[in-house]
Amino acid sequence: DLKFPHHENEVAQSCAHDNHELANFWMHVGRLNFGDTKMSKSLGNIILVKDLLESYEYQSFRLLLLSHHYRQPINYTDDLMKQFDNEWQRIKRAMKQAFLDISVDKYHTIEMNEQALEQFRTHMDDDFNIANALTVIYDQLKAMNRSKAVKETARLYHTISLMLQILGIKMDLMPLSEEQIDKYRAWQQARAEKRYTDADKIRMELVETGIL
Repeated sequence: DLKFPHHENEVAQSCAHDNHELANFWMHVGRLNFGDTKMSKSLGNIILVKDLLESYEYQSFRLLLLSHHYRQPINYTDDLMKQFDNEWQRIKRAMKQAFLDISVDKYHTIEMNEQALEQFRTHMDDDFNIANALTVIYDQLKAMNRSKAVKETARLYHTISLMLQILGIKMDLMPLSEEQIDKYRAWQQARAEKRYTDADKIRMELVETGIL
């Protein structure tokens, strides 16, 4: 099945369908199983990506794939998919909150944790040991969640953003307008002053506009 020109045809098909190449690099990877059984059309035990994306964001599925070494098979289950969706939602919440804190404080300096980046590179250079590379990201997330200083929050946020970007995972966070920043500050102030009715009302507005 994989003799010439199989791969060349795959590239041609993706270019014809999407007007760009499907991937920069092509590698043989472990088999994707449905439970303990090989996933195949003939067995009818397949899940189309377009159907999967009706219930999950692509980042959740990408995390699932990246967490397994490319040489090893993946035994897909609904529970496994939900597990990595929860992981992605946790990452997204932490990054969104950090982005808010940085935006509200208008801290624009981009610094990174070079030690963490070096650890990340070391794991990636080790035959794409992405599972270990992800532990570096999770450690930085924990530190960011504990951070009380916007400078440190920003440093960790930009470090994590770069590592996620390398793995093809994007946050898609839009810059906040002055009006949105003022609204967020008003919510924080209402909470601090224990004006909970006002705080709840403002929070609903922030949720509806996707800020929270």
